[in-house]
Amino acid sequence: ARFPKDGSTFDELFKKADFCLYRAKDKGRDRYVFFREDLHSELYKKACEAKTEGIKYDVREVRELKSMSSFLLNLSASTKSAAETVLGHMLKTYNLDSINIYYGEAMERKFCLGQKSDLLSEARYVYSDIFKNALGSQAFIRIDFTTEVISPDFGKILDERGVKSSIQCVIGSPENPLGLITFDRLKESALWAEYEMNCCIMFAAALNLLPESKIKLLFV
Repeated sequence: ARFPKDGSTFDELFKKADFCLYRAKDKGRDRYVFFREDLHSELYKKACEAKTEGIKYDVREVRELKSMSSFLLNLSASTKSAAETVLGHMLKTYNLDSINIYYGEAMERKFCLGQKSDLLSEARYVYSDIFKNALGSQAFIRIDFTTEVISPDFGKILDERGVKSSIQCVIGSPENPLGLITFDRLKESALWAEYEMNCCIMFAAALNLLPESKIKLLFV
């Protein structure tokens, strides 16, 4: 919590910092959280009214689960509308700058929400050993900071594309990728909350259950 932006007294700053401590634990520990009025004011107010050290953050997670459930229920009958609705929600509430779907052998961008950067017009790096090594045994990559040591080579690729943080999910399989979905932050790096990552993975997993003809409806 920062003076004077977040408060003018020790007690007020301490309470907001303590609130952020619980927020950090909820997001998965091993991280820091700055108090943000646009994100935290409602929850902080409820915590103060309840006179508790922290509050359960189930409300946010339940809200995201409901959003994802609605998407899954409507996906088969109304593929494009269901996908655009949930992706629009994720773009706004996860503070993303761009969501992109690449498809086909050339891995050209077929769908974009948010900022349509020319640097993100294709994703042919999915065929590279660097990408495959970064994937490991998973069908997704989570990059909180492009400078992180877990996958510095792939971090360089993202940095050159103007991406600061990203969750990238393969459509198809790592051995035979049909497409790629990227959830990108372009302005600044940020740690992903666990529920944000899980919802991104769930979205990609749902698309993988669809026949190719249904997936292509997204690009019409």
